[in-house]
Amino acid sequence: MVKFGVNPDAGMDFWNLADALDFGHAIAVISAMNQEQKKYVTGYLATIMAADGEIADSEVTLWRLISTLANLPAMNIGEAITFWKNN
Repeated sequence: MVKFGVNPDAGMDFWNLADALDFGHAIAVISAMNQEQKKYVTGYLATIMAADGEIADSEVTLWRLISTLANLPAMNIGEAITFWKNN
């Protein structure tokens, strides 16, 4: 969380705020991140999508939408998962 500028002492306050975000606000927050932070977001999203062993078409559609709206780095799902694992 430190890489995203979140104080580790914030603890549950951070997660409560995250739960309260609506989609538009979440996209705005991600859009305002620098490119390095956006790589982590991209990797995290890809890893979540693949967590159950398969990636549904609806997940790919949402991935594309979020990537476009938040101006995420151009990575395919495999590249994003590899980035997440290695960082």
